[in-house]
Parts: sequence; structure tokens; C-alpha cells
Amino acid sequence: MSQLSRALKKSRKAAYAAGTSRNHRTQWRTYLYFTLHFNLVFLPASLQTICLYCQFLSRSLTPPSIKNYLSGVRLFHLMLGFPFPDLSAHELQVTLRGIERLAQHHPQRAPPITPQLLSTFVSCGVDFDPSDFTFSCAFLFAFFLFARISNLVPESLVASGVHDYKRIYRGDVVPTHFGLCVKFTWSKTIQLGQRVLELPLVRVPNSPLCPVRMFYLMCELVPAPDSVSLFVLPSRSGRLRPVLKSQFVSVLRNRLQSAGVPQSHLFRGHSFRRGGSSWTFSSSIPGELIQVFGDWRSDAYKCYLDVSMPLKLRVSQGMVARLAQSDT
Repeated sequence: MSQLSRALKKSRKAAYAAGTSRNHRTQWRTYLYFTLHFNLVFLPASLQTICLYCQFLSRSLTPPSIKNYLSGVRLFHLMLGFPFPDLSAHELQVTLRGIERLAQHHPQRAPPITPQLLSTFVSCGVDFDPSDFTFSCAFLFAFFLFARISNLVPESLVASGVHDYKRIYRGDVVPTHFGLCVKFTWSKTIQLGQRVLELPLVRVPNSPLCPVRMFYLMCELVPAPDSVSLFVLPSRSGRLRPVLKSQFVSVLRNRLQSAGVPQSHLFRGHSFRRGGSSWTFSSSIPGELIQVFGDWRSDAYKCYLDVSMPLKLRVSQGMVARLAQSDT
């Protein structure tokens, strides 16, 4: 029974990813500080306390973040066996709606990376350092795969010799007749190992933006075994160290700034995901295929699409053309 109890505790702890657990702890700590500061009963919370907490959070958080913190407090109650006020209660819904109306929150979206932008900072010649090829390859993979940055590079290092199931390794990129096949065993939507996402990368003949050519150049200049992270950098000691998320974003912004791109500090990993999907959409690829390729569970992929004025113009022209046909 003691072994079973320990296994049960371990299973419950594994229910949430490490990042989610960190967010929960932050949400619980914030709620406890709030109730202690104002001398409120924190367990179980009354509906009035929850409404006051939402108003308190509105001083520094956006409406979507307030709902996330509210969900965290609800989970805190449930895990400790306490009842929690009904989230659909009129008093709470009116509070959240009023906060949202007063906030007038406009989310700041990452600017999309376009092929034109890619061509300004993905160009590696004989005078370039081998690490330049690594970053250029990572940028091309991010664009052509609509990849989340967490799928390509880790956020932090893990202990030597430990296999991180979240990483993508050199052995996960397989040569094929059309170019490359990239295998993802973990993503935001694949956290339990329930499937493997396989995506193709096709050659772009005579183009500096060919991800297949850049991959082979990277492997030639920065050789590594299949068991090593896909994107690695050589160190002075001769050991290979993986490219981290912070390095990916830093090099991206530095290259954009050197190319004279305005507001380069606004670009981040999601710029590739948004730019690649938008470029594909402008190429008349069906939205259902974009959703599957980008590993979106729902229609949320539509929020990533940057619908340009020429595309909007096509809609208006189509209406006018149909109207002209009906008149005749």
C-alpha cells in the first residue's frame, strides 16, 4: 500500500507539465499574498473575494491573464478539497466583462517573418563562422515547418547524458527523395507521447533559402551524432552545446537590426510560425492543410494568419466580379 500511495502521488504530480506547475505556484502565491494582505478568508474563498481578486489583478494583468490566474485559484481549491464559487455566476461575469471593457486590451502580436526578410539575414558564405550556418538552418526550419520555438531549441540545458524527450535530435531528421522528413515526438499538443508528428521539408533549387541545402551545410561544418540536439554550437573545449531559446531570439534580432529592419526587438520565435503559415495561406493552400501541418488542434491557427491587403482585395474583387456576372 505504501508503494501504491507513492506511485499515486507521482502520477498526480506528473499530470501537469513542469512549466504549467511553475505557473500554478505563481498563481497560488499571488492569491495567498492578496488575501493575507487584505485579511480575507482564502479557503474557501467567497464570490466577493474572488471578484475583488480579479479587480486587484486588473491593475497589472491583461483580461486573458486574469482568467488564467482565476483558473489557478480554482484548481488550488479543488486540490485541497474545498468548494469554489461558480465561475458562471452573474456577479463574477459582470466583473470580468467590465474589466475587459475598461482595459481595451489589444494583444501585441509578433511581426511575421517573410521570405523577403529571411533573404536579408539567411546568407552564409565562406567567411561566415560555422555557428552562422547553425542559426540560419534553425531559422529556415522554423519558417518552413511553422515550428513553435519550443519544438526546435530547448529553453535551458539538461544534465549531461540525460535524454530530454522534449528535444529534437539530429537523428530525428531523415533524408528522403523529396528532401528531409522531420519527426517531432513532443510539442504543445503532444505532451503524452500519444503520436509522432512527421513533417516534410522540400528542396528549393538554386535558392539560398533552401532548408535542405542549409541542413547538409550545417551537418558538414558542425558534425554531430544522431543522439545530439539538432542545433548545436561548437565550444572552445570541443564539446557541443545546444542552441537555447534565448540565443535563438537574440541572434534573430541582431541579424534583423543589422539588416536595418525597424522595430527588430518585437520579433520573436512566433514570428516564424506566423510568417510561414501566412505565406502558405497567401499561396492558396487550404486552411485545413495549414492547420494539420502546423499542429493546431483548433481553428486557433487563423489568429496567426497575416491577411495582407492584396488578399483582402481579392475578396472585394471577387464580389464585384460576381455582381457583374449577375447583371449580365
